[in-house]
Amino acid sequence: MKRISVFLLTTLLLISFNSSVFALYDPNNPIELPKDGAAITMINESLMPVAKFLDVKEHPASDDIAFVEESGIMVGYPDNTFKPDRNVSRLELAIVLDRVFDFNFRAITFIKQPEVKDMFDDVRDNEWYSTPLLETTFFGVLNSNDRLFKPDNGPTRIEIAKAIQQSFKAQNLNVIMTLMFPVFEDTNNLSPEESSALSFVFNTSIMRGNENNTFGPNEAVTRAELAGILKRTMHTLSLAEPVEERIIE
Repeated sequence: MKRISVFLLTTLLLISFNSSVFALYDPNNPIELPKDGAAITMINESLMPVAKFLDVKEHPASDDIAFVEESGIMVGYPDNTFKPDRNVSRLELAIVLDRVFDFNFRAITFIKQPEVKDMFDDVRDNEWYSTPLLETTFFGVLNSNDRLFKPDNGPTRIEIAKAIQQSFKAQNLNVIMTLMFPVFEDTNNLSPEESSALSFVFNTSIMRGNENNTFGPNEAVTRAELAGILKRTMHTLSLAEPVEERIIE
């Protein structure tokens, strides 16, 4: 008797993912890191006011920003601003994804509890960001091959697409969507992994292209743009269902 897990494939595509969410950075409040790594600039989320932001009222993404703020996904700065046009950093993205997808170690028993220093040399343990960073990267999201997380670097649009797709897979949830392969003028040289991520975020409507039929895979992402991405991610999460294993005897 053979037991095998079968995933039903139709003209629809089943892909994996789960839910929850953010903290901030302040370039005027850097945290020094060991060695000569770049400092992570941030402030603890407990200092963030819940007041409405002074700099988003007329912003095109004001509705998205209101949604992520009211949902607790993203917060603002002490001066009651959101800084919507500031670029997102890798550390910000890691923290957001950890909260959105609720990465955790509850179902894992370790001989030795993992630590940030086991994976990276330019971020530290016992900081407010340490646990969400460790959880996100442990599940293969925003990893690095050279022991440098590069927390202050800004992720590109295609890197965010890859991180989102991997987050969905790590949570073992399914979303049903029509399979269409997007064609943009600037995505012909993507790797197979990048193309798969592009197809995923496009077909779920989490990320789309620009008006000139480009995707901008190497472009940076602002906080306002991330707010929209997260809003659409949360909508997709609300439609997700756990992967079901079908046993054939």
